[in-house]
Amino acid sequence: MILDDNEALQLFSMHAFMEKEPLKDYVDLSKQVTKYAQGLPLALTVLGSDLKGQSILQWKSALDKYKNIPNGNIQKVLLVSYEGLDDTKGDIFLDIAFFFKGEYLANVMKIFDCCGFFPVHGIKRLTGKCLITIEGRNEYVQMHDLLQDMGREIVRLESPKEPSKRSRLWFHEDIREVLEESTGPNKIEGILVDLPEGNEEISLHPEAFQHMERLRIFINHNAHFSCGPNYLSDKIRIHDCYKYPLESLPCNFQGKKLIVFRMRHSLMKE
Repeated sequence: MILDDNEALQLFSMHAFMEKEPLKDYVDLSKQVTKYAQGLPLALTVLGSDLKGQSILQWKSALDKYKNIPNGNIQKVLLVSYEGLDDTKGDIFLDIAFFFKGEYLANVMKIFDCCGFFPVHGIKRLTGKCLITIEGRNEYVQMHDLLQDMGREIVRLESPKEPSKRSRLWFHEDIREVLEESTGPNKIEGILVDLPEGNEEISLHPEAFQHMERLRIFINHNAHFSCGPNYLSDKIRIHDCYKYPLESLPCNFQGKKLIVFRMRHSLMKE
């Protein structure tokens, strides 16, 4: 749903000023911001929350950024809000976009705490900027699809042509390239494997995990591996694997930082 100018200004003002109309000194600036949001409620909400409490000078600086964004590119408008995050809050946002959308808040908080991300402050900041929401009686972490797409695009642009140099992977073709070939040292911190139906077999390269020293999260929803890994990073916090093909984990794996360990329908005995 696209809002008209008056509806857009009202929604934006509710998030920027907690009132239906902008403050007197901010009227012209608010109209300029709503123009760049293009009537999209999500963009109006995120930008209003991001600018709330900021000075006129800071608003003008933000508008300068918006003016460099091609008309119609909503993801780049939303990106301005992400770019205001520090590293740990950015990591929380990206991990939610890749791995934890729809998960229980309590479980996610525990994982982020063990990653050293200071989640109490981080989650509060992300919800305050409307980059995530906490929903339901049981408190699930949710994120708008456009924001999730933005998070995935942020990571893709870390290295557009070489998936092994990105921090997180979710696209099945990129995962195949990394797991079936020997890509050498890499920067991968998290992998979510969810392959297309009927094409779930992965011919795992025996040294595929050997260079993943930064790996914190490995979630395999449905892949069948031709063999087991000969190495797993001791930085792993989540190891959620479907049909693990061996009876034991690699002998060098200590697992001292594991928070989540699931081995569904696996051959694990030890």
